[in-house]
Amino acid sequence: VDSVRVVAFDASEHPVHEPPPVVAQVGEDLQDHVTIDQTKKAFLRRFPRAFEDPLYLRRERDYKWEAHQRCRRLLGKKALNDLLAAEDYEEIAGRAMRVIGMVNLPARFENIGLRDGLRTTTDQRRFALALRDLLHGDGPEEPRFTAFAEALDSLPQKQARVLTWPNQTILLFLWDPKRQMFLKPNVTRRVARRRGFDLRYRPEPNWDTYSQLLS
Repeated sequence: VDSVRVVAFDASEHPVHEPPPVVAQVGEDLQDHVTIDQTKKAFLRRFPRAFEDPLYLRRERDYKWEAHQRCRRLLGKKALNDLLAAEDYEEIAGRAMRVIGMVNLPARFENIGLRDGLRTTTDQRRFALALRDLLHGDGPEEPRFTAFAEALDSLPQKQARVLTWPNQTILLFLWDPKRQMFLKPNVTRRVARRRGFDLRYRPEPNWDTYSQLLS
C-alpha cells in the first residue's frame, strides 16, 4: 500500500450496524503517537488484501461509493439548477437528506437537526441555494464553504444543533471524495493528535480548520 487516506469514525458518537471501522479498532494496540508505517501495518492486519479486501469493501467502501453515485445523480449542477428554476426547494432538501441517509457518517441527532431545520419553504430555499453554490459555484472554495456554514447556522434549531462539522462536510465528501473529506470532530482530532498534526481545530465549522484537514 503506497498511501492510505482514512476517514475516521467513532462508534461512541453514533451506533452503527457493523463493528467500528479500522481506525477505532487498530488504534488500541498502537502507541500514543503512531507513524505512517505503523498505520499501514495496522490497516493490513485488519484487511490483508488492502483496498481489495472483501471485508474492507463491505464495511468501509461499497455503501459509501453507492451514496457518492447517488449524490452525483441527484445533486448534479443541472439537476439543482432545474429544481431551483422551478422553485422546488423541498425536492432539493429531500434529495440531500436521502443521500445523507445512505451512510452512517453523521450521528442520528445531526440528521434530526438538519431535517428539523428544513421544514419551511424559506429555510429550504436558503439551504438549496447555498448547497448549489457549495457544490457547483464558481470562484474560490472558502467563501462558498463559509456561506454554506452561515446557511446552516440560520436554520431553525429544534431538537439538535444544525451547524455541526458532520452536517457541514458530509455532502462535500459524498460529492467529491477524491478532493474533500468528512470531518467527525472527536475521532478526527484524536487521529490528528496521534500523528502530531496541528488541525487548527475550532468547534464551529470554519475554512481554516477544513483547509488544514485537506492539506
